[in-house]
Amino acid sequence: MTGITDTVTAVRQGSHSDIKGEAIVLCKSGSVDPLCALVDDPYTKSTYEATTRAELIFDVATLLMGACVSCIFDNLGRAPIFSPPGMLGEDIALDEVFQPAILAWRTALLLEVNFALEDHSFRAHLVMLMAEDASCI
Repeated sequence: MTGITDTVTAVRQGSHSDIKGEAIVLCKSGSVDPLCALVDDPYTKSTYEATTRAELIFDVATLLMGACVSCIFDNLGRAPIFSPPGMLGEDIALDEVFQPAILAWRTALLLEVNFALEDHSFRAHLVMLMAEDASCI
């Protein structure tokens, strides 16, 4: 689905109204460092603490999930209510993210959105799963 064979960093966030779903942002773990380099504090003696890899990817993922899910819900005439986001893991196998045996749904609608920074190696995949009993019409 994503073409990722390396380990990933994954963040998830649930949303609902009369539509229930989960959004997951995946990125190759190795592409997080180039993203960090783009936002690294150039002032070595700054009074601000350095942003960690986990914080940065968590912030980027939360931003992507909020924007995409809100847009989809808006187009469906719904207003999403978000659950708190959570880190599924850093440097984990893709198989650890998607475990169909433990999902509560037999059938789900899958939406995938791919993001990339032009001229940089950072890429993220947003996967949104909506439950089979969601009334989208």
